Amino acid sequence: MSYQPMTPIAPLSVFISYACSDGGDYAVWLRNKLQREHPDIELWQDIISELAGRDWWLQIIDALNRTAYMILVATPDVDIDADLVTVIRSLKYVSQ
Repeated sequence: MSYQPMTPIAPLSVFISYACSDGGDYAVWLRNKLQREHPDIELWQDIISELAGRDWWLQIIDALNRTAYMILVATPDVDIDADLVTVIRSLKYVSQ
């Protein structure tokens, strides 16, 4: 049985992925800029969108299921190989 998202994919929706260690400030700045300039885009960022009391991983999977696009904020602390593998595995899980 495959995982089903809680809500359908929004056509203008973006998942913001970043390294918490050094990309958080930029991710917040980017989210705020996108919200101001493109209020029609639904944005998902963990520190804003996660709900207390729900499993973190299930929220990530649900968000990936509901968003049409992903922005990967690449900063010096991002391990491109490891983080890209994690993203690809997550997307494979979502597409099953």
